[in-house]
Amino acid sequence: MLARISIYNSYRIAIVEEMMPNATVVADRFHVMKIVNEELDKERRKEKKAAGKIESKAEREEKLEAINKTKYISASNGFYGTSV
Repeated sequence: MLARISIYNSYRIAIVEEMMPNATVVADRFHVMKIVNEELDKERRKEKKAAGKIESKAEREEKLEAINKTKYISASNGFYGTSV
């Protein structure tokens, strides 16, 4: 048995474990990917800020272009996995 729940409602985990002790509890993919994307965006913003401080215009633009190309790369590479 599989119980897919929102990771934002931790009290539900306890309820599911109590009501269905043999169930495997998994987090729903939507919220997991939301957290992953938020963290990736934080890192991209840090990298953009650091790239803005690069003296060489050519090097700075190259770095910014590379960062901008990473925004949707995870989706195009099948990072989101298959439907569960």
